[in-house]
Amino acid sequence: MSKEDEPLHVMKTVFGYDSFREGQQQAIQAIVEGKDCVILMTTGGGKSFIFTIASIIKQGLTVIIEPQIFNGRAGCCSEGKRCVCLLL
Repeated sequence: MSKEDEPLHVMKTVFGYDSFREGQQQAIQAIVEGKDCVILMTTGGGKSFIFTIASIIKQGLTVIIEPQIFNGRAGCCSEGKRCVCLLL
């Protein structure tokens, strides 16, 4: 599987969705490639999927700085990954 196909594979197999919303796949790819990112999206725009899928794909510790209260639905610590959610 190519690196470009991996985010969609995770989206389908882990979350059951067949496609991304606008900008999600590009953001995930940038994170996985190690680029610094600031991602601004509206509430309900799919930010949780971006950091969750990127953390599943990347190796090692994932640190997520989330300005809203984490409700546990996103599953950012899934797939046996270690992560830290900093709630501001």
